[in-house]
Amino acid sequence: PRLFLRARDLEDLKQRIMHPVLKPVWEDLQELRRQKVENSLQVDAIRYLLDPDPDFGRQVVAEALDTMQRAHFPDRRDISRPIGRMMVAGAVAYDWCYELLSEDQKQAFIKQFIRLGKRLECHYPPTGQGAVTGHGSEWMMMRDLLAAGIAIYDEFPELYHLTASRIFREHSPARNFWYKGHAFHQGSAYAETRCSSELYPLWIFDRLGAGNVYDPSQQFLPYLWIYMRRPDGRLLRAGDGHGHRSYLRSLLNASYYGDGYVLGDYLKRPGIHGMSKMYELLWRNPDLTPLPVTDLPLSRYFGSPYGWMVTRTSWDDNAALCLMNVNIYNFTNHQHLDAGAFQLYYKGPLAMETGLYNGTHGAYNSPHNANYYKRTIAHNCLLIYNPEEEFVNTRFWGATRNDGGQRQPNGWQEPKTLEELLTGGYRT
Repeated sequence: PRLFLRARDLEDLKQRIMHPVLKPVWEDLQELRRQKVENSLQVDAIRYLLDPDPDFGRQVVAEALDTMQRAHFPDRRDISRPIGRMMVAGAVAYDWCYELLSEDQKQAFIKQFIRLGKRLECHYPPTGQGAVTGHGSEWMMMRDLLAAGIAIYDEFPELYHLTASRIFREHSPARNFWYKGHAFHQGSAYAETRCSSELYPLWIFDRLGAGNVYDPSQQFLPYLWIYMRRPDGRLLRAGDGHGHRSYLRSLLNASYYGDGYVLGDYLKRPGIHGMSKMYELLWRNPDLTPLPVTDLPLSRYFGSPYGWMVTRTSWDDNAALCLMNVNIYNFTNHQHLDAGAFQLYYKGPLAMETGLYNGTHGAYNSPHNANYYKRTIAHNCLLIYNPEEEFVNTRFWGATRNDGGQRQPNGWQEPKTLEELLTGGYRT
């Protein structure tokens, strides 16, 4: 195998399923196997790696191919995510049971990978969507197409070359730019979708032998959530949604970089989605010791391209917290127009962001989202009202309400590349 692990990792895999920390994860996967076909294929492929019975392996291959051939997805928003999970399950079966594949099966798998890839929002060839924000910055590029490309590389290298070259040309430079600020711009709720996506190339290429393909300052992104965590366990509000758990993004970051503080914060509110349990089994460092965040300083500044600071009076249950934003750049999408905003928390939110990101009336780019929730007026910011000023959201709504707040960078169009971010009017 070369996808997610290699032959040198198989002995470690056998020990992992018996490790006190990871044995419950392996047991959870057995239950999840009965709930989702993608989980079933992946767990059975692991079982084949642990005990390579050819008859069982051929059964896994046949089931994976049949499932992909019969898979049809409706035309609706966010359909790329379940399509991508199906592609990963097929890639795992292809790569981990590779020696059992017939030539006809190989070609049949490749046909399905291309068919499903064309249904993704980035399309195939993967030229659609942006590399900075949006769905194109998520799993479909960073995991799904990349995994399939690695699996079928010997037979069809084009898929890997088109995907990996775009990741290294567009996705990696943008992330290395913002990693230097030790923070993330899309808010805590979308951090799981976006920051966890970035960890797949980290682990995938490392397991292939390439080492760390990112700037190592990636390690410190989770410190934003450490400092924003309130005494009640939730996070200060930032961006769209109200995420409060740390999830896979912190666990795999801590495991790769050996950071006990990040692990300690994760363990306060642990939780891994069932579709991601396999990666916890494969990549979590079960012997990493959590460190108490109380050892850390009480203030932390998150530099360019952010200019944010969080300070707190203590790490105990009576802590008061203050967050201030400068927003050296505004990345749009799920980031708000809140340069100069502050939040205060002491035994409850005292000065906070307002608005909803929920339901029909508060969903992404609903009138509430476009005219209030994302806008300066919903934050603790200075408003300067000029009745002649016009705010134009060229992406969705045309002219939007004049709240006297900050301009919408580039008409709220998302920057597709780092170059567009730096030159397209996104600097505050």
